Amino acid sequence: MIVDRKKLKEKSRESVKKTYLRSVLVIFIFTLIMGGYSNITKSNNNYETIKNVSEKTVIKDKKTSGVLAPIVNQMTKDHSAIISFANAYKFMFKDKNISKAVLSLMAAIVFMLFYIFIKLVLSIGKYRYFLESRVYRETKTEKILFPYRSRKVFNIAKVIFIRNFFQLLWDLTIIGGFIKHYEYRMIEYVMAENPDIKYREAFSLSKEMMMGLKWQTFILDLSLIGWTLLSVFTLGFSDLLFSGAYVEFIYSELYMSIRRGKKSLTYAHLLNDEYLDAREINGEYPLDKYKVPLWYKKDFKSDYMQKYSIVNLILFFFTFAFVGWLWEVLLCLLTDGVLVNRGTMLGPWLPIYGFGIIFIIIILKPFRKRPVIYFVMAILLSGALEYSAAWYLETFKHMKWWDYSGYFLNLHGRICFEGLIVFGLGASIVTYFLCPLLNYYYKKIDKKIAIIICIILLTLFGIDMIYSSIHPNVGKGITSYSYNVKERYSNRNY
Repeated sequence: MIVDRKKLKEKSRESVKKTYLRSVLVIFIFTLIMGGYSNITKSNNNYETIKNVSEKTVIKDKKTSGVLAPIVNQMTKDHSAIISFANAYKFMFKDKNISKAVLSLMAAIVFMLFYIFIKLVLSIGKYRYFLESRVYRETKTEKILFPYRSRKVFNIAKVIFIRNFFQLLWDLTIIGGFIKHYEYRMIEYVMAENPDIKYREAFSLSKEMMMGLKWQTFILDLSLIGWTLLSVFTLGFSDLLFSGAYVEFIYSELYMSIRRGKKSLTYAHLLNDEYLDAREINGEYPLDKYKVPLWYKKDFKSDYMQKYSIVNLILFFFTFAFVGWLWEVLLCLLTDGVLVNRGTMLGPWLPIYGFGIIFIIIILKPFRKRPVIYFVMAILLSGALEYSAAWYLETFKHMKWWDYSGYFLNLHGRICFEGLIVFGLGASIVTYFLCPLLNYYYKKIDKKIAIIICIILLTLFGIDMIYSSIHPNVGKGITSYSYNVKERYSNRNY
């Protein structure tokens, strides 16, 4: 069998063109939540992990700065759990600091759970999305939840964890790691097709599929190295906006071409999803044809054009204000090791997130049927809101609650290009998926109870707003930036 690289790339470009927005959204979700693609099989990362753990003081090298940096630097490092365990050991037996040791141990457990049940499992959902989307052009981004809806989470986590563990061990031999990297290459796709396959069967299938094709796949990888370099020079934006989806489609096409060309596999009967090899269809994969029954809320319909009641809009506001607050508190804890109450107010909410979502939902409703325009308008609106909020706080409170100075394409340190891209994509996810889903559950709450909840929340928020206007929330990790706002204004010429 010969890998036809030209044909694979032609099909993939066509797939990106016909599924662009949804495919880019899938890549964004994985970049945001998982820090991009797994580096567990790269020997340089594994060497650094072992080297760091062996040192007396564990040092974590940060990769970059920016909105996504804390995720990339901390939560999604493949060896974060190992470093946390090493820190726990250091604090317990060398520093005799039990509280810090317990905190590090808890962090290690969280990292491990996140890695196993989120990162590893969701990666199979990503592969499933691209396998389906190459044929079914209306495949929804929620297809990344396929592993959870198949109710095969533990089996998937077990197989991929074993695969990565073996790869880690083989990486120590360098040459063996290179060979096994290609021998194990199809395991994720095998699991994406049939999540019920056991690990021995998955390993056997991948080994047989890659037999005689390792070198050709390596040449395919080399032919795509230009996209990797471009991603580096564009700070990852080329990967986010095109090459990420393009490369995923290429490898999905590679899997299907190998699967199609090798009929005499030992466990060929387990690769029985013939609908993945159908002709191009302007629709979705038929729900009744899945080999593994999927769980769905049958009475839930994702109607992103629906009108939301005042009560539910209020609940949306507090939901996203709380999520925004929790997001920033956790990022501060993970990056600086300090637990602080982020934001200008005392309560567990950041109003800018709540107001931003509400404004976008209401003002941009006429653009909802045109996702690309909606995305651009969301960027402009969120940028205007964030810049205005920063200007107001700096002008009247004489302090800074965030600062993008030094970030790529920032404007007076109040907004930056990277942050606006994140807000635009985040607003799209909220509008087309999260709000319809939340509305579905909020409508199940008794109307009188929902009104009482809204009144209580609004009352507490109002009291907090009055108090915080007199005594704003300030301090280390909240308003402690490199220089005073008054000094900044005195040095600026308008």
